[in-house]
Amino acid sequence: MLDQTCGRVEEEYKGLVFPDTTLFVGESYCLLRDEFFQLREKAISRRKQLKKVRKLLINFGSTDPKGHTLKALKGLKRYAVETDVEVLIVVGSACPFIHEIKEASKTLPYKVKLYIDSTSMAELIKDSDLAIGAAGVSTWERCFLGLPTLLVKTAENQTDVVQRVIRSGAAMRVF
Repeated sequence: MLDQTCGRVEEEYKGLVFPDTTLFVGESYCLLRDEFFQLREKAISRRKQLKKVRKLLINFGSTDPKGHTLKALKGLKRYAVETDVEVLIVVGSACPFIHEIKEASKTLPYKVKLYIDSTSMAELIKDSDLAIGAAGVSTWERCFLGLPTLLVKTAENQTDVVQRVIRSGAAMRVF
């Protein structure tokens, strides 16, 4: 059985699975596509040389059903203008706010690039300096490539993930 949740240990499954069940638990069994492994060294090396945030990645999952992307875009206005940062937005075509996001990306007073149904997530993470994103599966992608992230809990099922990532030292609670 596979459970890639950060900090998960075999003892948590005692009495829940057959005794002869092989368990693969914890972040060391995280499922990542090959492109993440291919770009890891370059991404980590790039982070060590980072002096200033130039590219900020926003990704709240493919569908972003609660509209966090739009909130982030509006909230970033002053920062993005003052720092001349380029904002990269990644969202899926099934996002219910896709039209509003497209419109905002054209009218905001700062540099925005919109990626819809991107097939190059690893490359975008590698080339970004900071991210704002959901505490879902993409947490592991960002962690693996060393991308500092403002991690946002967007659903109740992410509470455990956020707490475990903080306990592991890969994140810290700021409020």
